[in-house]
Amino acid sequence: MAKQLIGALVVVVALLLAYIFLTEGEPAKRPGFTWNLPEITNFDRIEIVRGEETLVVDRGSGGWRIQQPLAFAADEDQMEQVAGLFADQETRLVVDGEEPADSTNLSRFGLDTEPLIQVRLFDSGQPVVRFGLGSTEQTQSGASRTWIRPEGADRIYRVNRNLPTVLDKNLSEWRNTDILVLTQEQQDALTAVNIQYGTGRIRLEKQGQQWQMVEPVDAQTDANLISRYINQVDTLRATDFADEVDAAQAGLDPPMYVLTLELGEQERFELRFGGEFTRSPSQEEGGESVPVTPEQRRYVQLNDGPIYQVTERTVDQFLWTTGDFRPRDVISLERDQVVRIVTVDRDGTRMELVRNDPPEEGGESSWRMVEPEAIDPVDAAEMRRLLTNVADVDATRFAEGVTVEQAGLHSPRRQITMTLADGAEHVIAIGSPTQPTTESGSARNMDHYVQVDGGEIFELRAYKVNNLVKSPEEFRPDQATE
Repeated sequence: MAKQLIGALVVVVALLLAYIFLTEGEPAKRPGFTWNLPEITNFDRIEIVRGEETLVVDRGSGGWRIQQPLAFAADEDQMEQVAGLFADQETRLVVDGEEPADSTNLSRFGLDTEPLIQVRLFDSGQPVVRFGLGSTEQTQSGASRTWIRPEGADRIYRVNRNLPTVLDKNLSEWRNTDILVLTQEQQDALTAVNIQYGTGRIRLEKQGQQWQMVEPVDAQTDANLISRYINQVDTLRATDFADEVDAAQAGLDPPMYVLTLELGEQERFELRFGGEFTRSPSQEEGGESVPVTPEQRRYVQLNDGPIYQVTERTVDQFLWTTGDFRPRDVISLERDQVVRIVTVDRDGTRMELVRNDPPEEGGESSWRMVEPEAIDPVDAAEMRRLLTNVADVDATRFAEGVTVEQAGLHSPRRQITMTLADGAEHVIAIGSPTQPTTESGSARNMDHYVQVDGGEIFELRAYKVNNLVKSPEEFRPDQATE
């Protein structure tokens, strides 16, 4: 009996092994569906065809690259999403529905459109599947599903992803927008930065662990600002590509600004910026801001490579002049040093605020309004906010080359005269916004040109300006807002 049992077990094991051997490598199918995407172990190429337009992206030793319709580095994040759909065992597509490929279903699920997007996938250089991309629908739970039709199939299938959001993109979305991205090793190897703009020249050098400005030699600098600049120029990304623009059209021949990063003696990156980079002060007519034409686009080129388009924010991040490295404290006082504030607006409106008798030690002074109406005391929180902003004024950046007229300081929006306990006075003049205003724009959201005691013109952040241009009504205790 025992021998018979052992013999039966041997037969069962043999049959099981035979089954495993015969079915090994067969793609897994979801129960109830006649087809599923084949497993891809080495996803290295994708082709997407829409009529006469073809996109080809493949992976080589240097990473993913677009081969058609132009040769260009592919966006790594985009290709990660694509690989996740087809090659990642945890996230790859799964079929969760199917229908006959009759005319009704082809029309219903967007698989009869012309031209139909066709997707072809490769594994180790060999094509493994081609399918047409149909429409996307939402399930009752809100999940997105997409219908596809494998080449030559008489049935269509629904997969558990929104494929068009990943695959149906324009060419620029497949391209790598990284212009410059230094690795940590390259950042550590950075030894010098050269800046050239017009006749101006700046050279920053790393001496030991500290960065210093060595040219121009007599420039006032803030070590923290130099470090901040170095830390923000290691990454530059484009917003668009300028394939149809040549160097002359982009303002790169010659460039308006050149930034060169030196990594020892062996490697250097030269960023050439084109276009008009000086900020355009708003034009003033009769005290009103008049819209001006939009500023031209900003372009950049790395080491004679492709020309890219970048945002103005990016430009501001990289294009520093000598004044941007200077200490930015313009006024730095204690609030209790201020005893009187008089403001005069462009329309002649005048406001006078006077501090009441000094408080007892550890207390806070109260203030009263003398003009244009008597208020005693004024709102403490609003007064505290004003004192903070008149006693501590720091420039966002110095406005080199901007005249008093361009800055709107010949007829300031508001002039603030601050009197100190020792009788000294400081005058803060607030001019025009640093950017042109439009009919839909608001000066409240814009930085402004400012001048203190007739000195250098600088730019001041919008929120600080707003705290300096409060109306008399806002100092009433029942009207002030936080």
